[in-house]
Amino acid sequence: TRGIEQNVQRGEDLGERMVRALARGSERQGAAIIVGSDCPSVDAVYLEQARVALENSDVVLGPSDDGGYVLIGARRTVQDMLHGVDWGTDQALEQSLAQIRSCGLSVQQLEVRWDVDEPEDWARFQRRR
Repeated sequence: TRGIEQNVQRGEDLGERMVRALARGSERQGAAIIVGSDCPSVDAVYLEQARVALENSDVVLGPSDDGGYVLIGARRTVQDMLHGVDWGTDQALEQSLAQIRSCGLSVQQLEVRWDVDEPEDWARFQRRR
């Protein structure tokens, strides 16, 4: 793996797996950012905006236009900060925001982006190339 650390995801659901990864990354580097592998709308400028947001907030979310999010970053985590989120629904972002805030963490949102979940999203991606 030539110096790149690899870890097995652990957790009951997506939220638990992301919190564990964010906690591990923030413990080692001071902050961590996760980007969905289906999010071609996330570019270097967007990542830099997320990094800057983490200078003033515990958590940053990059909303997607389908009610979820394309990016989550954290410099501080709480075990239950994503507990009870209905993943894959148009409520995932709002539920995550509410849960993060209920855990006493500050959160900042970036501008809305999109991901590739449906055939029409793939067509949008093809048109951009």
